[in-house]
Amino acid sequence: KDMEKEAAIKKDNVSIFDQNAHFKSYLTFEYLAVLLNYTNLCLEGKQYDQVDYLISQARQFAGNNGIFKRPLVYFHYAAVKASFERKKWKAIVNEGIENEVIKFQIEKERIALLIYCYLSLTYMALEKPKKVQAYIRLMHQCHPESRAYFEELIQVIELILHYETRDEIILANLINSIQRRGKSPKS
Repeated sequence: KDMEKEAAIKKDNVSIFDQNAHFKSYLTFEYLAVLLNYTNLCLEGKQYDQVDYLISQARQFAGNNGIFKRPLVYFHYAAVKASFERKKWKAIVNEGIENEVIKFQIEKERIALLIYCYLSLTYMALEKPKKVQAYIRLMHQCHPESRAYFEELIQVIELILHYETRDEIILANLINSIQRRGKSPKS
């Protein structure tokens, strides 16, 4: 409940690993977890410089230890979200964050949907509807159990896309489909 105290504790946890480098070689997954916990807290507190620093630490660590590259996808999500919140669309698109995320092949994971949502919204802000559509397709290809959590958000993104591109027939069909599902006994 005390954000400042929690931040101090999480920062101290990172410092313990930084001051005792040999811990990183024995407690590797714990180190990444500590970095991620602190990254998420900084992201929540909008401390973007610290987020960027922690992401670079994680990338540097994983770069030296190939087996730990898979957990980096969570740091890439943090990078996408931090850039999105700062309206740094070009950082997501041009500076490689998008490419880093795509190469992980994370379609079966829930984190993929979060990342794809941010990427589709980024391209919506950049007025590139074809890229938005591509990410909507990727969202629909994600694991059904994961997709169920994001179904309404995906629909909203689709509605906005078709409204912005003036695809009136597709928009009407999508609205009718949503309305029919709202009347079904399963809803």
